[in-house]
Amino acid sequence: MFNFIASIFGYLLYWIYNIVGNYGIAIIIFTLLTKLILLPLTIKQHKSLEENKKMQPLLQELQVKYKDDQQKMAEEYQKLMKETKFNPFSGCLISLLQIPILFGLLFAVGKPLTNIVKMPPEQIKQEIISIMPENYEGDYEQYIAQNRYAEIEVIKQKGIFKLDFLGINLGDVASENKENWTLYVLPILTAVVTWMSVYTLNGNQPKEKQVVKDSEGNEVEMPNMQLMNIMMPVMSGYIAFIVPQGLALYWFTSSILQIGIQLIMKKMFMKEEK
Repeated sequence: MFNFIASIFGYLLYWIYNIVGNYGIAIIIFTLLTKLILLPLTIKQHKSLEENKKMQPLLQELQVKYKDDQQKMAEEYQKLMKETKFNPFSGCLISLLQIPILFGLLFAVGKPLTNIVKMPPEQIKQEIISIMPENYEGDYEQYIAQNRYAEIEVIKQKGIFKLDFLGINLGDVASENKENWTLYVLPILTAVVTWMSVYTLNGNQPKEKQVVKDSEGNEVEMPNMQLMNIMMPVMSGYIAFIVPQGLALYWFTSSILQIGIQLIMKKMFMKEEK
């Protein structure tokens, strides 16, 4: 499935590249188009998140009130969902769609001769053999197994198309070129922008533990989501560190656009509430 998606993404990337003549700008435009196509689902997701925030106090009260009666809690939960017409999974589709998009784009930028340039498999093999070191003792299959981004290396050495963008080679992988400090820029920026996106979405979330009262009037502390807010930027930065910089650029651009969408959505929801 991912190969099929990568092939479609490759057609689109190469078409944009041939128009703008810059690989980095092509990825940015591709990201804009992706966000535009997914915008209706993104709006639906944000509406679901806003509804979820309003529902959390009610759900927490049910958890505390019926903590010793799971069956009763389930019944009350279903009753609450029916009365409010709230579907906790209505905003999940956009998150699930990000998985094939990320993997499809990873396959596209990771195997650009196959998915972007659309070079025949036999020609790709010959191109890779031509860049194999003369003193390499293994065969073609071993070289491919040890160099998963061999197709990117062909493009680098033969200049099939330009991978440079603002001084960064978008075919490089930061984790495999640790001495090159410029490759740390996108992973760090991705982590920072992801944190900003999380903060924009949950900026009004209380840092202290929330307290609710059970059926007997006793106060019970509820855990907050601060740990998740920290883990998401760390994970984003790490992923951008271990994949080709082209995918890191997509993730960074996508996160920036996400912040803009979230700010616009918040203003719209505030106007609706007023």
